[in-house]
Amino acid sequence: LLKRPLVALFLFLFLLTLLWSRNRFGALSGGALPEQPNGVSDIWDIYFRGWHSIAMGTSAAAPPWLAVVAIFATPLLGSVKFFIVALFFLAPLAMATTLHMLLKRLSDNRWLTASSAVLYAISPVAISAINSGRLATVIILILLPLLVIAASGWRDIEKFSWRRVFVVSLLVAILAAFSPIIFLFGLALTGIAIYRDYLDSNQGLNPQLFNDRLYRRITLVVTPLLLCAPWSFELIFSPNRFFIDAGFLIPGGGPNLAILGNPGGPGSLPLALLSPLSIILGISLFSSTRARRVAEFGFFSLLLAVLISAISITGNGTLIPTRIYSGTLMTITTVSAICAAVIMLDKLRDRLIATNINFRHISAATLLVATILYSLSSIGWIVTKGATSPLQTGREVVLPAFLAIESDAKTLVLRPRTSGKEISLNYYLARGGDITLGQPDMAPQDREQISNAVRELTDGSGLTSSTTFAVHGIKYLFLKSPVDENVARVIDGLGGFNRASSTNAGIVWKTVGNTGQVLFKDASGRSSVLVEGILGITVSTPGEMTLTENYSLGWRAMQDGQRLQRTRSVDGLPVFNVENPGLVTLMYDGTLRRAWVSLQIVIFVTVLVMALPAGRRRRE
Repeated sequence: LLKRPLVALFLFLFLLTLLWSRNRFGALSGGALPEQPNGVSDIWDIYFRGWHSIAMGTSAAAPPWLAVVAIFATPLLGSVKFFIVALFFLAPLAMATTLHMLLKRLSDNRWLTASSAVLYAISPVAISAINSGRLATVIILILLPLLVIAASGWRDIEKFSWRRVFVVSLLVAILAAFSPIIFLFGLALTGIAIYRDYLDSNQGLNPQLFNDRLYRRITLVVTPLLLCAPWSFELIFSPNRFFIDAGFLIPGGGPNLAILGNPGGPGSLPLALLSPLSIILGISLFSSTRARRVAEFGFFSLLLAVLISAISITGNGTLIPTRIYSGTLMTITTVSAICAAVIMLDKLRDRLIATNINFRHISAATLLVATILYSLSSIGWIVTKGATSPLQTGREVVLPAFLAIESDAKTLVLRPRTSGKEISLNYYLARGGDITLGQPDMAPQDREQISNAVRELTDGSGLTSSTTFAVHGIKYLFLKSPVDENVARVIDGLGGFNRASSTNAGIVWKTVGNTGQVLFKDASGRSSVLVEGILGITVSTPGEMTLTENYSLGWRAMQDGQRLQRTRSVDGLPVFNVENPGLVTLMYDGTLRRAWVSLQIVIFVTVLVMALPAGRRRRE
């Protein structure tokens, strides 16, 4: 094994992963990772569907990474849960493997490249991503070295064949689908590169060189945007989503941790375990080799990570401002730092022997000591406290089984949050079960009426809260354990809610009054709840039919082959005017979504054909 460092170190990494993952053998959830559906058919159903029953409903486009997950889960008998388990278990080995493929191009020293690849697998960003269930960052950690290999020689892009350009575009599209900040980072790099191309072409005097580079760079920017459309276009109208990765929005550690190379957040390394990344970048800046250029790129990424980590945003169904997790930028920083270290340390021993003691000896010793101390301390933390992470098997189900029986019923899940002496209520709307993979990314914006009603529950002034909930089709209130008795007493005393049950899971109230999926008001003003049967909804008298979903132009109500008039209520719900009694069919017209998916398939097939090797004749 001493003569085969790659085998020895990867065997050690496998044994370390076994200890690290001892609480993750089985269906995973927790941290940023929601529960997963049983099979890929459920994923494809979400992806192709035009309307998603999430909270009050949304027509937002499903994120393209769902299709990527479905494609990779298909060979595993279509089990999405097994794919996620295998991905997080094999992630350290996959990260080390892909980075080793990159490092082999930088050094022939097998011990140096293999140990650096293992260091990458136990870097702060890798530990944080795996422990907190950050699917997007795990994918970035695995695929980013492959993108660097494919895009090497980026400055002289005119030498790239068009096949290579489309291969890089496809990789960028996959990475950006999981972490949209890749779009912004790539756009910034492209702008800088075009300016350099202008200078290299003698300020436009060599138009052939400038145009050859420009066409390829534009292709690298536009192709991923088209592959991810219309989801990528929706990001433009909601810019804060560029900084939100796939899954739940959970906080990062802030700029103080980020400047040390640690993105922070739940499941991350504590502050006392200092990463050597910043030291490596600092030493590499004084290197006379090309490690300096790599280090400059890493410092640029680190600076962006620190700045972004200080910003708090809301999104993905989270109403509380949350610090941005800079996992993607920290991955770029980590790859840059390790590559700079390998370039700098390659054949350094021979140079140190040939010279007297100078700053190179001191910097090399500092780098070696910092790396060894970090490696030992991080490995010790991984096999002890690191295994008890937010991402685990058998995490607690939020919505009890007896509330999940009614698949169409909306349940407002309340979670008290204490900040000093103030008590506020966090909430989300459940629809027959816990949130599953992809749903946080499509969650609609918070409705002000519901937020005000929840806020009034806290201060005891919510006399009309039950009416607001009934109008929006919210049938149950669920106060999750640990129960705040003060909040429970306020809800009991307000009126409009009947306590239905009280268990170890929490307390359930049922909204008083008529509420459901479809509400009906006849000419006399009497309200009732309509039940949708196999053939449709039976209406016995003329009146107004209200669908308790967010308003969208895609909603249709048909009666006797005619489309009923649709209006928008003051609460932002679709209302249909029924003039005659009879059978009414409710549907959502997903033609636009199907058109986008068809276009997406055409673009994907085109890019794939352009990226695959072309056939050659025998004589060639």
